[in-house]
Amino acid sequence: MKIQASPRKILVVDDEKDLVALLKRNLELEGYDVFTAHDGKTALEAVDTIAPDMILLDLTMPEESGISVYTKLCTEHARPRYPVIIMTAREDLRRTFQDVDADAFLAKPFEMDELLLKMRLIWEQIEAQVVFLLDLKSNPHCQGLMDCLKEERYQVVLIEDISKLEGALRKELPNYILMEYVQKELPGEEAVRRVKEVLSTALSDRAITTRVPVLVYSYSGFDYEVRSLKSGADGFVKDPAHYGNFVTALRAFELHER
Repeated sequence: MKIQASPRKILVVDDEKDLVALLKRNLELEGYDVFTAHDGKTALEAVDTIAPDMILLDLTMPEESGISVYTKLCTEHARPRYPVIIMTAREDLRRTFQDVDADAFLAKPFEMDELLLKMRLIWEQIEAQVVFLLDLKSNPHCQGLMDCLKEERYQVVLIEDISKLEGALRKELPNYILMEYVQKELPGEEAVRRVKEVLSTALSDRAITTRVPVLVYSYSGFDYEVRSLKSGADGFVKDPAHYGNFVTALRAFELHER
């Protein structure tokens, strides 16, 4: 787990002022920086100002509902840009699960230990979503793709040389590998096979059976899907200039694994 250089910032959003005060006091005792809002409009303004590490969000509030706030916090792929725990009355839970895909739900009233556990588990899950990106920083699309993935809460590790992949895998195993078909060291098909071989060895050495999908793309203008899949790739991302296509591909694998 990563060491925090500064206290994590928590935004508590609820029109029940007594509950907000109680949560603020208890969370501050745990070492968090706590910010509060009593309505949706103020909450959205606070988000833009503080960029919270976690949002505790009530559903029923004046001026703007929690559902509306949640929707505005989400990217175009319906994933909130910040971790969100929905706080709601127990009878609302069934409907809520159908309406939003938040990180967690808490039925009021709840215990602080339950809240703290959910927060910790969410952060651990976020830190675990690692994507290895095999591409060149000089690629005009590289930074834009990395920014898109980070907005979707993936941890991105850029690897500019396939020969460095083996060393990177010794340090940590990613959830996914994205690779440009055109690599400077190897022809495309050979590069895909090499990545799969190195990955297979790394998984075998750790006795890990979990699959790490390798997805290929190309900005060359040519469609290398058939060649990539024949070489062992798990998927091919078409039209990579639209970075959202990468997120769509990754989310498809995530949903399949659930």
